[in-house]
Amino acid sequence: STLGQSKKLLANYFSFKFNTSSGDDWVHKYVLQVQPEVPNDSVIMRKLVRRAKYELREKLQILVVYWDCLYSMANLPDLPEINVEFPGNTTTYKVKVQWVQQITPADRDMLVFYKIFLNWMMERGQLKRIGIGKHFDPSKSQPLKQCECWPGYATALSTFESGVLFNVNPTNKFIMEQTALDVMRNLKSRGSNMKEAVAKELLHRGVMTRYNQRIYWVEDIDYDMNPTKTFTLNEKGATWEISYKDYYKEKYGYDIKDLD
Repeated sequence: STLGQSKKLLANYFSFKFNTSSGDDWVHKYVLQVQPEVPNDSVIMRKLVRRAKYELREKLQILVVYWDCLYSMANLPDLPEINVEFPGNTTTYKVKVQWVQQITPADRDMLVFYKIFLNWMMERGQLKRIGIGKHFDPSKSQPLKQCECWPGYATALSTFESGVLFNVNPTNKFIMEQTALDVMRNLKSRGSNMKEAVAKELLHRGVMTRYNQRIYWVEDIDYDMNPTKTFTLNEKGATWEISYKDYYKEKYGYDIKDLD
């Protein structure tokens, strides 16, 4: 005989429910076929995917993009071919969005669809993704001593017998007020081997750029560069040389004062 008492347990897992015109939650996979062919990881392919998404957004309803694949709630086997041209490029690309299959809850593609959709949904809520499965709200930042605290959510998606479920828990991110430049100046003032000390302190660590609140991973430091150096900017089909100082002023309205 079985001893003990049965207990009902609750967990913070949630399922997704989409309101679609067809009334179902089926996901359909499409793939981009391009002539002439271009590499899947190329800049041109990313531009073609964005153009196809824009052109077909009304027909394909809820749409998620992953490399050269598109996922939609709409089942449309026959979609019109799109001719795409870019400024400064004489090539006309013929783009065909081809229906591949209907995704079932047990398919790995379903997990891919939900992960990308979840990230998109968080971004629409003005949340910043930092790391894997973590999103934070900088607008609700709380100032603390020498740092600030961003509230956020740690999320995970898992596949169960009933399909893909969404798990969410509260979390926080602490952002130091000290900048990377402040760290370098402090180390230099100590009179130690600056490059060695800076490498120990900053390499393989995350830093956040205030002008767009993005997180970057420091892999190396180029001491031969400074804000007066120039790079080639390619924007809207035009190409020109611009200094980092001028670029940040024009793009973000930031005046870089330390030019060494």
